[in-house]
Amino acid sequence: MVLRFLVSVCLSLTFCIAASAQMTVIGTVIDVIDGKTVLIELPNGKVRAEMQYIEVPERGQELHDLVIQHLRGLALGKAASFRAQQVMKDRTVGLLMIGDVDLAQQMLRDGAAWHIRHKPTGQNTAEMKTYESNESDARSEKRGVWSVDGMKTAWQFRADREAAQNNAVPVLTKELPVERHQIKKPTGYWSDVNPRMQNVGALANGYNHAARSGYVGTSYLPAKHTEIEVADGTQTAIDITYFYKEYEVTGRHGVFVVTLVSSSSKWRFLERNDLTVIADGKKYHVGKPKRVAEEIDGKQTERLTFNIDRKTLDAFVNGSEVIFTVGKSAYTPAPGMQMLLNNLLIATK
Repeated sequence: MVLRFLVSVCLSLTFCIAASAQMTVIGTVIDVIDGKTVLIELPNGKVRAEMQYIEVPERGQELHDLVIQHLRGLALGKAASFRAQQVMKDRTVGLLMIGDVDLAQQMLRDGAAWHIRHKPTGQNTAEMKTYESNESDARSEKRGVWSVDGMKTAWQFRADREAAQNNAVPVLTKELPVERHQIKKPTGYWSDVNPRMQNVGALANGYNHAARSGYVGTSYLPAKHTEIEVADGTQTAIDITYFYKEYEVTGRHGVFVVTLVSSSSKWRFLERNDLTVIADGKKYHVGKPKRVAEEIDGKQTERLTFNIDRKTLDAFVNGSEVIFTVGKSAYTPAPGMQMLLNNLLIATK
């Protein structure tokens, strides 16, 4: 009878987490299922492990893909311990640790998740306060989900979606599929796969095996503008990419490049164009760019490229209040940009 009970509990798991939900297992994270769930390979099987007490952006919400990529950077390929608290038919929920780090708390601190409050989960008071403190710090620093004005929590988003479905008016025509933005796989010169490069997820990337050179970066992200700039039709986009070359003996060597492209009714960076990163009040002077300018369709288009070091990028990624200035213009990170850059730094170690 005991054996039958254990088998019934573990039907959906490759590895049965024994009779006790408090048992801790140790293995390696071999896949990231979603923003709060990983697949852990154990000596005698696998377990689908969901982090306790948090929720992450749903598919269709802003930052959904970035949060998954962020979790990949934190966990994929690393040794992990998992203590199950709740065994369900399709998953197991519990405490996921990478070294001494509670990954659920780390996700909250990075602004990649919301905390599920005490009442529905039964979380003990001391632990609840720690989780809430991490979430509060991320909120005050406007990290991740807290950087997007008016962003709904995952449970609010699901409730609204369910209400909309319940109130939907039937239609006779078939609904067209929604086109989703994806990073296109490069073709031609950059179409090879670099076996030495980690999984870069949502980052744009390419590699040429013959030349042993490649790139990995953010792709262009739109910058926020002042009301005057918006009224003037000014547009600005920023990309940060790592260009590198692989060597048999010395390994990978490369450089981080910041590219800013501006289109406006006037030249914006003709005289003043130095780049400075400011993180928590400390200034990191990057220097002057290579500037290419031309007039396109009546607009003054400028392309500025700067070499930036890893230390400065690291300060930008981990700063609570960050900004960078180019000439007279100042920019704050676009939603999710710090998480994306953190993944870039991890992938290019």
